[in-house]
Amino acid sequence: MRSARVERARARALECARDGVSVRVGAFDAHAGAFRCVARASVDGDVMFTFRSYALDTGRRVDAESDGVGLDVECDDDDDALACVIDHERGGCVFWFRKGATGTAAAAAAADGETADGWIADVIGDVVGGCASASVSLSGARVVTVSKEGAVTVLNQDFYPLSETRLTRDGGIVGASTSWRADGRFFAVSSTCEKTKVTTLRVFDGETAELESVGEGGDRATSGTPAALVGGDRDDPPPLAWQPRGALIACAGRSESDVSDRVIFYERNGLRRGDFAIPGRGTEISQLAWSCDSSRLAVVVRYADGGERALQIWTRSNMHWYLKHETRYDESEGTVRCEWDLESGDTIRAYTERGLMERLDLFWESTVSDRGTCAVIDGDAVLLTPMFRAPIPPPLCAAKVIFNAPVVAVAFQPATSSVERFVALLSTGELAQASSVQGADWERTADVFADSERAASWDRWTDNEIPAETLRSATGASSGVVVEHVAFVGDAHVAVSCTIDVDVHEIRLMPADVANDANQGVTKRATRESIGTLASANGVVFALARDSGDVYAVDYNDTASGGGEAFDDARRIERSSTVSKSDAKIIVARGLDACERYVDALGADSEEPRGALVTLDARGVLRVGDILVAENVTSFATHVFGADGCAVTSAEASEAVASLARDSSRWGEADDAPSTRLAYVTRDHRLYVAEVDDLIANGSRERRQVGDASADDAHVGNWLAERSAADGARMGEIALHSDLHQRMRRAMRPEAAKMAADASTRVVEEGAMIVACAPGATTVVLQMPRGNLETVAPKALVLPACACSLRAGRYADAYALAAKQRVDLNLIVDYGWPKFLSVADDFVADINSPEAVMELLEALTESDVTAEGGIYEELARLYPPRATDGAVETATLAGGKSQAVCAAIRSAIERLGAAGDRWELAVLTSYASGDDPDLGSALKRVAVIRERELADAAANAMQVSSTKSRLTSIDAAVALKHLLFLVGAETLYNAALGTYDLSLAYLVAQHAQMDPGEYVAELETFQSMREHQRRASIALMLGRHEEAITECLLDGDVDGAASLASDQKMFPYALAEALRLQNVDARRALLIKFAEHLSRGSRHEDAAIARLAAEDVPGALESYRLGSCWQQALTLAGRLKMSAAERRNIAEELCESLAMTDPLAAARVAARHLRDAERAVELLCRSGAWREACETAYSDDRGDLLETTIAPMCAGAAQEHFESFKENKARAEKYSSRLRDLRKHRARAEQALTLEFANWSALGGCPNAGNDGDFEMDDAMSEAPSLASGMSAYTDRTGLTSAVSGTSAASTVGGRKAKRKKKDKKAKLGRGLRAGSPTEERDLALHVVALAPMSKTLEEIGELLEILVLFGHEDDARALQRVVGECVDAHVAATKDAETSLKELKDIALQKSEPTDAFERKDALGDAALEWKWSLLRAVGK
Repeated sequence: MRSARVERARARALECARDGVSVRVGAFDAHAGAFRCVARASVDGDVMFTFRSYALDTGRRVDAESDGVGLDVECDDDDDALACVIDHERGGCVFWFRKGATGTAAAAAAADGETADGWIADVIGDVVGGCASASVSLSGARVVTVSKEGAVTVLNQDFYPLSETRLTRDGGIVGASTSWRADGRFFAVSSTCEKTKVTTLRVFDGETAELESVGEGGDRATSGTPAALVGGDRDDPPPLAWQPRGALIACAGRSESDVSDRVIFYERNGLRRGDFAIPGRGTEISQLAWSCDSSRLAVVVRYADGGERALQIWTRSNMHWYLKHETRYDESEGTVRCEWDLESGDTIRAYTERGLMERLDLFWESTVSDRGTCAVIDGDAVLLTPMFRAPIPPPLCAAKVIFNAPVVAVAFQPATSSVERFVALLSTGELAQASSVQGADWERTADVFADSERAASWDRWTDNEIPAETLRSATGASSGVVVEHVAFVGDAHVAVSCTIDVDVHEIRLMPADVANDANQGVTKRATRESIGTLASANGVVFALARDSGDVYAVDYNDTASGGGEAFDDARRIERSSTVSKSDAKIIVARGLDACERYVDALGADSEEPRGALVTLDARGVLRVGDILVAENVTSFATHVFGADGCAVTSAEASEAVASLARDSSRWGEADDAPSTRLAYVTRDHRLYVAEVDDLIANGSRERRQVGDASADDAHVGNWLAERSAADGARMGEIALHSDLHQRMRRAMRPEAAKMAADASTRVVEEGAMIVACAPGATTVVLQMPRGNLETVAPKALVLPACACSLRAGRYADAYALAAKQRVDLNLIVDYGWPKFLSVADDFVADINSPEAVMELLEALTESDVTAEGGIYEELARLYPPRATDGAVETATLAGGKSQAVCAAIRSAIERLGAAGDRWELAVLTSYASGDDPDLGSALKRVAVIRERELADAAANAMQVSSTKSRLTSIDAAVALKHLLFLVGAETLYNAALGTYDLSLAYLVAQHAQMDPGEYVAELETFQSMREHQRRASIALMLGRHEEAITECLLDGDVDGAASLASDQKMFPYALAEALRLQNVDARRALLIKFAEHLSRGSRHEDAAIARLAAEDVPGALESYRLGSCWQQALTLAGRLKMSAAERRNIAEELCESLAMTDPLAAARVAARHLRDAERAVELLCRSGAWREACETAYSDDRGDLLETTIAPMCAGAAQEHFESFKENKARAEKYSSRLRDLRKHRARAEQALTLEFANWSALGGCPNAGNDGDFEMDDAMSEAPSLASGMSAYTDRTGLTSAVSGTSAASTVGGRKAKRKKKDKKAKLGRGLRAGSPTEERDLALHVVALAPMSKTLEEIGELLEILVLFGHEDDARALQRVVGECVDAHVAATKDAETSLKELKDIALQKSEPTDAFERKDALGDAALEWKWSLLRAVGK
């Protein structure tokens, strides 16, 4: 889809301009900048061969100071030069020439250009019979000569013969050409037999000269048209060229039906491999030449009419050969020869017999109209493909416009009318045009012409060809004018750049609609140098100089219609904002659409033409003005969006966007101006899209910060991160954002990790090039290396268009774009949420498609894709939605986004009266979508449809067939199948059971094709049950436990309700339901069951409360007795008026049970109810209540118990506390020391990281004193001190108080919890402190803080000290108090160390943005504090 743009450099050998001097053979020495040639000239009346060298840029001789100095060889009129080869190794060149008409001898001259006296020539050999052809291999190691007698001789680089053979034994030859394969292993010879006049291709071995193959003759062809090779009967030898990569050998031939020559291709084995015809009538091929990369073929031809010579450039794509460029030479220039550059496949040089030297540089561009029509040059035809209609690659096309001569350049007229028009610049210097009949409908244009009378008389008409209309000659009456480029100035004039002879360059401006008169309305603007390219922007044509990169500008004011002078100098633009100065060659330049919006930001001068350029240089640097966009770019295209930002879907709408972009008077406010983007492909095969607004902003910052690399990203890219789901689903999902996840992705997909995961980047096929990016569209057309086209839609174009469509209320457009381009449909709902709920009516009316509504509903998720962390978070920020018109009630959003949207759309369908058969499935989808679908309501609608069907069927059965009513198109079967598709068979079957309609469940099971052996028996079982029993069973099966309990109560199955409540812990709900149903007996029975359930869980106090509520006082007494609740139990015993003996028995039982668990309570039972003072005193001493023990002893006149019971137990307790607190003091000091060591170790580790792994010993070593070794792991260093002591730092742990008080804290939950299992205790120990663990410091600090002595223990010790003094043991009391005080002080110090460590660790965590919960003390009450107090009295929901 690309056409060739040629930049040419011309010079003429000055001596060759004189009469009688003609260049016979020559070669270009690009490294020396010279042209070596053999010219025939008259010297002092004698005809001589002169060997000369000319400068390529000026045409001056560089081999001598003046004419006549150098190598001159006298020759006759019949003598001629055959070949010239640059000899880089010898520093000169080798000429081959023929002596005499009969070719009796041949010689070669080696020229050395470095001698002081000019060139020196040596005759190096004779060719017997005369030399017909000679050529040197690419490496210079082999030379082959062909004599007129048919002898083929292979020589080495020193011109010594290596081998010899003959072409034919039928006599001599009249013409021959030779060509080497690039590797030098083979060479081809095309020769014409003197007798038969048949030209034959032969392939020989490059060393032995053995014949390898003979080409197929003219009467047969494996591939292509049968044709005979041309050559012998012409002035030029048979054209021949072997492709450097060795696949094809190009020859010239002509078939019987041809009016011109054709290029024929052979393989090395002699088989034909395709061909193509040269356009024109009577055109003859005189030379063929392959580019160094084998991708292009140069063909030098001679036209029969006028005798003009032409250089044509052909290239191949999609198995079709295209004529991409033709340069014509006047007949007076004589023979034309060409030669490709040895390094660049886009550079070719040519010379003429009159000494004209040219260098042609090829650049490849796409030509696209405002309506998205792409024009491709193919010789005398232009192939047109409207991209909006069918992006098919050439040679396929919508229409083909035929011209009178090969086309050089094409320019589309800016869209200002209902037709599409373009002008073409022909190689003859003529301008021609073609127009469509309507918009971009070129297919219709071709059809209209086919129906016309003119088509019948046109000799080359085919189905889709259209003849062009010739307008005028762009060269006028001038001679020697070469036209190069064409562009539109505004919409009514064209600018043509041309070169006159070699040193005059000008831009000619002329009306685009004036035919025939070559001089009417033409103005000329001269430039100082050759023009490389023309680019239009905003009615201005910018001309970029070929070499300097200077910019010239012409506009309407330079035309005759605009009052411009007939001849003047072109204005030279000085500002750098139009195009950046660069050392690299600018290869592509395009005008910037909507440039009126950006020229001020780019620094344009108000007195100069308003416009700017986007340029790409040879190094792949893409710029907007002087702002760097990207590097390593291979192709690009500008793209403009309309003022509203919505996407267009037709060529006419695209034309309107482009027209608006060029007319700033229609913009209105600044916010209504079109916006422009750049789409470009880089060498690493990535397609990017960049906002010009962002580029200008970033570029401005770069200019303010000179010398400082900008950290800004020039792309829209870093916004709009879109990550597709791993399963290939259409909707996007939020991916992990952690560093670990990103590193894993880079490791698994290294290629994908090279680019950011953003919407502005897209991977494309290697070698893909941008063809078109139509204005207002969201697609980019790419051409692959094979020639085929691919249309892609970058998310950086799609997502803004979606957002703008939603903002404009164009919901159908937004949905169509999102669905087609795999955008998460939640964007339609989330954009401006909850505004969608208020515009649901507009959405349904605009989209008017049940299928689209269903797809949206099925895609709904609860997450907001535009919220923080969503995949389109930045989209809503860059393209903010308009403010919501009306507030949405909070109750509407209570069920979540999905349910609110489903309800809104369902209501919209009903309000718009669309709830007919066509929309029924959409309504069902609204019930079945979301995280909590309402399948019951959906199935009820299906049941209504089913009932209507049955009623219609019954009515139809009673009527005549002609009057039967039509059944609905959406029947129950279709509705059920739709629901089955949405939610699955099992879910829908369960939902049908949940309606308790067994017939509906049977219908669902049938359509779901479930196994009848499973559901039939089950339904029969349900059918045989009572109604409430059936409902309870179904609810229980579906996990609807609340409904099951209710139905059990309604069925009178209290045991079933109690069993279910026990299993699901739902007794409060069951009791509340019984109360709601006013079923007193059922509630009383449930209370008893509840009490039994609580008793099994050892929650006897709760069980007692339940029994009291059920008026079961004896049962409550028993529960209190089991729970050792002595006060409540004895109270109920008195309330039941039990005898004193029974109450004493109860008290005795309670005292015995409490003695092991709560000695203080047991003591009070013994004292108050059993009147046993001795037992009471002993239990009080065990509980640590020393004061109460003494008081109880004396209150019963048992003072003797002080000596017999209290004194011994006091001494034992004092001794136990003394040892315990002494041990705990040592442990506190040990823990404190360990914490200090860990802090020092952490500080040294941080310092070591700062010093980049400095030696540990230099930093004071690790916490293990006396260890001088280096440690490589933190864990080893942390663990060392514990191992050095021979015992872990935490294995000798005992409680702070070994004498634990028997007094327990008041329970916060009714009843006592079951004892923990041993395995839980072991698991807890396994999670305890560990020396050397990464969290040792944190865990130890928290442990130290938790070891604070309990105030209850200290109170008990205080009472114990009083008793010791009372008994006269003051010294023992003093010693015990000292030990306890020291322990408390040690723990206070250890607590300070622990708090210091926790604070430092918490600060470190905050710096790393890590959670700090692990450094806080946990509440000792835990979950117990959440349950207060009696289960029976708590609310049902808790």
